Amino acid sequence: MNVDECALTVRNRAEFVAFLQKLCVDLEENRGAWENDDLLSFLEAMLGWCQDLDGLCANTGYAVDSRNRWQLMADLLMAARIYE
Repeated sequence: MNVDECALTVRNRAEFVAFLQKLCVDLEENRGAWENDDLLSFLEAMLGWCQDLDGLCANTGYAVDSRNRWQLMADLLMAARIYE
């Protein structure tokens, strides 16, 4: 299972830990595919994604309330890889 598939299956802490392990490997192996591959740009992307979350929900039907916290964290980290 790749990191994208793993991110979709996060439902609890153990699955989130497994996802984080895959995310670290993905950064090591696919750094060029990450728009935000340093800590500052990654954190700024997380900030931007969080600030724009209401718009994401309105425009795409993404439902924060229906996500468990572990899934939301996985979504946030996946978005921060590429969010501008």
